[in-house]
Amino acid sequence: MDEDRQTHLGAEGLFSGGLDPVEPYFQETDASVRLDTSDATFVDVIHTDGLPFNSKLGLGMSQSVGHIDFYPNGGELMPGCSANKGQSKDLDAVWQGTKKFDDCNHVRSYEYYIESIGKCFPCADNKCPLMGSHADRFTVTDEVLKSKYFLKTGSSKPFGRYSYRVTLTLDGPSWPNPGFMGALVSGWTYEVLLDAELDVGVVTEVTFRWNNHIFNPMKPRYGASKVELQRGEDNIITCSWAVGQADIGEDFTVLQYTVSAEGSDYSCITETG
Repeated sequence: MDEDRQTHLGAEGLFSGGLDPVEPYFQETDASVRLDTSDATFVDVIHTDGLPFNSKLGLGMSQSVGHIDFYPNGGELMPGCSANKGQSKDLDAVWQGTKKFDDCNHVRSYEYYIESIGKCFPCADNKCPLMGSHADRFTVTDEVLKSKYFLKTGSSKPFGRYSYRVTLTLDGPSWPNPGFMGALVSGWTYEVLLDAELDVGVVTEVTFRWNNHIFNPMKPRYGASKVELQRGEDNIITCSWAVGQADIGEDFTVLQYTVSAEGSDYSCITETG
């Protein structure tokens, strides 16, 4: 038994961890013959090879069968597993993948779990579920029972990633400029989710650079009146002292003004002092 879990659940607490339980002959069958929440006090499952077996040769089941089920990277194709069975129409490639029956996607489930053992639990007051060794510390209420959780991993060890949400409010004299994913408009707020290999720690400044569309003959100039970086329950608000703009290809830096926790109010100053 995982020592971390034994300590948390106690001697009478029984847990069961499903590491990509197999699909053939088990998915959508009666609970008496497959992994189920009735098997233990707490059952958590990691799905990593959930493509259909008949058409894509995926070994793992996509059906949620635990108290909580984790689907890293969507639960089907894992980063770093380039030779996925069933991805190619080349019969030789499919045969090679079939011969290696313990394929990369399927194996990733226990690699993710092993990496989590012994790591400190980073979520305050156990408010968020973590895939792996600490999953049982999350309190499963009736509202979240049988919930599915999704996350991203890296393509190689260490697989864990730090997630951030960056919100940027543009400022500047330029007219709207079209891009690959939409238009950039002064005064509008944009949001992006980032996954990084390292914990950036305390942020003291944010630097960004505009890259113009190859078919845009104009040279727009933009700055930022606010940049917000959210990491877990912490919000780090950065504001520019005097709103400026950057030309295409130039770096623009916004200095940190205030740190806001638990969604408290922020304010941006408008002069350098």
